[in-house]
Amino acid sequence: MYVFILQRVMALFPLLLGVSLLIFLMTQLVPGDPVMMMLGEYSVASAEDIEKLRTQLGFNDPLHVQYGRYLSGLVQGDLGDSMRSRKPVAQLILQRLPRTIELTVSALLFAILFGTVMGITAALHHNSWLDYLTVTIALLGVSVPGFWLALLLILFFSVYLGWLPVLSDPGIKGLILPMLALGLWAGGTIARLVRSGMLEVIRQDYIRTAYAKGLADRSVIYRHALRNALLPVVTVVGLQFGQILAGTVIIEAVFSRPGLGLMLVNAIIAKDFPLVQGIVMFVAAAYIIVNSLVEILYVWVDPRIRYG
Repeated sequence: MYVFILQRVMALFPLLLGVSLLIFLMTQLVPGDPVMMMLGEYSVASAEDIEKLRTQLGFNDPLHVQYGRYLSGLVQGDLGDSMRSRKPVAQLILQRLPRTIELTVSALLFAILFGTVMGITAALHHNSWLDYLTVTIALLGVSVPGFWLALLLILFFSVYLGWLPVLSDPGIKGLILPMLALGLWAGGTIARLVRSGMLEVIRQDYIRTAYAKGLADRSVIYRHALRNALLPVVTVVGLQFGQILAGTVIIEAVFSRPGLGLMLVNAIIAKDFPLVQGIVMFVAAAYIIVNSLVEILYVWVDPRIRYG
């Protein structure tokens, strides 16, 4: 077990190295001159001053030199400085991180609760109208694009009913619509997994034995069947976390929520390369680390699994 944990920790380094290289190369392929974007469209700076600034920022260095400097900063925890605000990228990320974590965690918890309840309901009423209804809702949650769902939620709950604010605010009300827009999609995936897992588990011999021993339906379903049916969900939760975190880019832009997603969109528009690289690297690292933790957690959840 400890050998497996060590292997997973050691595997993080080449993954993060590959991600850093990919992010660096992708930002280099973005069209446009970041120096001109930083100076502004109507800059009166001379060509000599522009070239001097480009050299000062290191854009005239060979790519391998720029990547080496970028990688050296990552190792030291230095993500560079924003080209527009001149503030450290790490500081800017930490300022916006709480709002994004709040949205991501709440959407993930809602997705787990919503998907589990829907999956159990569909499995216990298999081939009934309730089963078909829950499956249809789950399929719609998976199929509908997040930005379109967000606009529908704004139209219904904000414009027509006037219950919730159109734009996000720091209160609980401002969190509900972005949470639903992100959580419904992930909840649909979890609901389908729970349904299929429950249908498979409730046909097992040990479930029939539990009923034969006189155990109550609630005890059999929640203590025996659900515990084993949720095993695949544990693995999917790690993937859902990363996808929800990535989905905040669109959802925060739709709801004008001041988190990492909205800051990333603005940084891409402004061609603020250090800020773009820092945010994407942070999100990618969080995704990789969470999935590695889920793999380790799976050992405790399912004692049948043994790693050599």
